[in-house]
Formats: sequence, structure tokens, C-alpha cells
Amino acid sequence: MRPSILTCLLCTLFASVVHADGADGTIDGTYGSVFGRAVVSDFPDAPEPGPYLGAMAVSDSGRTWLFGEYNIIEATASLPIARLDTLTGALDPAFGGGSGLVSSPYPIAGGTWFRDLSAVVQPDGKPLIAGRVRGPGSDRGFVCRLNVAGNFDATFGTDGCVTLRAFAFANERCGIEAIALGSASGGITVVGHCDDVDATALQAFTARYTASGQLDTEYGAGVGVTLPQTSGSALHYLRALQVLDDGRIMAVGSAHRNDQFDIALLRLSNDGTPDPTYGDNGHLLLAVDLAGGFDDIGTGVTVRPGGRVLVMGTAEGSNQNGEVVLWQTSVDGVPDATFGDAGLAFGAEPMETAFESPTQLVAYKARMRLSIDDLGRAVVMGRTGPAAAQNDDVRVFRFTQNGRRDLTFGEAGRGVVDVDNDVSLPGPGASDDIPTFILAQRTRILIGTISVRDSKRHMVTLALTAAHLFRDGFEAEGN
Repeated sequence: MRPSILTCLLCTLFASVVHADGADGTIDGTYGSVFGRAVVSDFPDAPEPGPYLGAMAVSDSGRTWLFGEYNIIEATASLPIARLDTLTGALDPAFGGGSGLVSSPYPIAGGTWFRDLSAVVQPDGKPLIAGRVRGPGSDRGFVCRLNVAGNFDATFGTDGCVTLRAFAFANERCGIEAIALGSASGGITVVGHCDDVDATALQAFTARYTASGQLDTEYGAGVGVTLPQTSGSALHYLRALQVLDDGRIMAVGSAHRNDQFDIALLRLSNDGTPDPTYGDNGHLLLAVDLAGGFDDIGTGVTVRPGGRVLVMGTAEGSNQNGEVVLWQTSVDGVPDATFGDAGLAFGAEPMETAFESPTQLVAYKARMRLSIDDLGRAVVMGRTGPAAAQNDDVRVFRFTQNGRRDLTFGEAGRGVVDVDNDVSLPGPGASDDIPTFILAQRTRILIGTISVRDSKRHMVTLALTAAHLFRDGFEAEGN
């Protein structure tokens, strides 16, 4: 089919789903019930002021799962869950006895504070959640599997959950930062970090579990866990990963060298060993140094269909302000000269880079999110800088294939959408809105946020329109 004919067909298809009066980045008023938003504020038996939105995941069957977490003050051993219709944002009447809400007690003995959650949904509809739990003696990573009804799946691990020690240190605190499916054996891969209780050392780890919740002895030299290293630096954090079709793993985080953090990108073989065909024996380090000597933190990674690797991070500036940075490499780890400036692209808008919100404890990994739609457009999300307003909002960017901000998206000339949920929340004053989840699709972008107003916590989801075609040849194959 000639390109001109294909383009006409695509334009005809998308014309039926684009709102005539809304550019890409417009809040979809047909989603949710409160000014284009779905707001979940109250759960059965939940302590006030309610849970944060800890993690969000979307199933192949069109259901959106929301998982709550608490801070240490009102820590509880129950997991708040909401299930929504992904298309409409309505609470699922087939879940939670018609309410769409469930609170399920964690089956981990002695666990008192479950936090830093991440989630994914298996093809059979069962969700997996991972994070950090405070148990007797110390913090541990954990992975749990739920049934579609929201109760813990007793066929996984012990009563539905497993806990993890990485044995990076004799006396360690550990937590899982991200979870992914897709290994050749059908296993579950996680990344995270541990800190030494007796010193100031930190160490990143990876681990793989079987589908039944056992550490995979075909990974990590028979123990199921690896402690990756990066040359000339100390790999302190891994915060995101993607498992490739052949079982290899791309992971991103931060390595410490010369008294600052640099973005660390790793590719591991399907047995957990460094892949020598990528970068410097399986890894690359990037020092952006936006303001000279500040930290650069890797927060997201995805692999394009042709094998190019796209990384998202934040380049820290002064006064806890920084910028979104995108970094793209070839399949073998060479900076992609066709993307941005020698493989680098910047958001060029101030972003908050503080590790903790002034009003609540939130994992730093939840601040920045990356997704690619099925046209290959990169969509990234973070928080506005504190100088932008009295309250923090969610900031969404869209980038073209060559790493330029897509100025047809959002506010004209910026390629940015600032999402403020004040209009949808009860109570006086401004809200703090903190990004938790983003999923870019062909016709819309699904977003989940933590929103706090008058000390009350709300889980908010919304959709931005995103159906307009690219204008720089992005429809070509090989994105």
C-alpha cells in the first residue's frame, strides 16, 4: 500500500475518535464522573486520612487496578484495592460485591508497613504487586499475587506472597522498586536496592521468581538473585526494567561516582549475567550535569520494536529543580545520533526533583514515568517545580521520534500539559498532585495520580486525548 493511501486511511480511522474541539492533551470529559476524572477516596476499614495511590496497572481485559499504601503513621496490614473500567473510569460493579472496592489483609506474618508499590497484571487477569515491607527485624522486598476477586492467591509463595533478602549485606534493609513479566520461562523479574544497616553502603539487585513464587535457580548462578556492578562506580539503585522477548533484561537506575549520581543503564542476559554485546560489558553510565555536579537519576526504560533503548531520567538543577532527560541508544548501546542531540533530549521545563513531598512520604520512583504509544511517541510525566505554583501539579510531555518536544500536544508552543485536579476534589485550598502511573495508547493517555487536599488523600485517574497523527514521518516502520 502506498504511504499516501495508508495515511488517508489512518486519518479517516482516527477522525472518528478525536474530539473535534480538543487538541491532543485535552482532558477527556467522557472519562470518569468528576470533570473528566475518576476519584476514589474511601475504602472499607481504611484509617484516615486514607491511602495513597501506590501502584496502578491495566489488564488485557480492560480493567484498571488501583493499589493503596500508607505512610508509617497509619500503617496497616491491609491492601486497599479499587478496580475500574479502563474505558470509562467507572468502578467495576463485578468487583467487591458491587462497590468496586476491596481491602485484603496481607498474609505476610509480622508485616506492618507495606509501601513503594509497583504492579503488573498477568495475561490471566491476576495482578502481581511488589514493594517493601517492614517486618520483624528489618525491611524486606516482597512480591504477592492476587486472584481476580482481589484476595491473595494461595497458590503463589506462602499464602500468596514471598519476601526477599538479596544478601548484599549481613544486616540489610531491602525493597523492590519495579516488577515485570516476560521472561522466556514465564517468570517474574524484579529490581530494587538494599542498604547496609551498619554502614552507609547501598547496593542494587535483580531477582527472578518462577510462576509459583519460588526464586528461579536458572537465574543468578543458581540463587535467583544478582548484585550487578558498574565499572568505576557503585550501582546504588535500580528503579525500572523491561524484559525483552528473548528473556534479556533492560534495567535503569543510578550509580554513584565522583560524589554524585549518574544514570546507569544495564542489559542482562536471561540468566542474570551482564550482556557483553551491550555498551561497556553490559552497562552504560550517563552524566548529564545540567547545572554542574548535580545528580542524574534514571527512572524509566522501554525498548522500541526495532531494539533501540529509550531511557527517562531527571537531570537535577539547583534548588531541587531539574529537567526531564531522555536518552536513546542503539541496540548495542551506542548513543543514537538520530535522536535529540547525540542521543539526548530535554524537557526544558522545570521539574521538582526532591526525594520527598512536603506533605507526605512518596517513593522517588513514583515521580517520573515513561510510556510509548503504539505510534512510537514517547510520553513522560513528572511534577511541576515548586516555583510554578503554590501547589504541585502533574506535568506531561510528548516527544517526536527524533527527540523533539511535540508542540502539537497540550498547550500551544510548549508540548506540555499541566494537570491540576483541584476541580475534582472536595475541600478548601489547593491540591498536591503526584504522578504514579502513565499508559500511552494510540488514542489517549491514561494517568493515575496521588492527590491530597486538606490533608485528605484521593486516588485520581484521568485520560488525555492523544489521537492526532504525527507530522514528521513517524508512521514509518522501524520506530
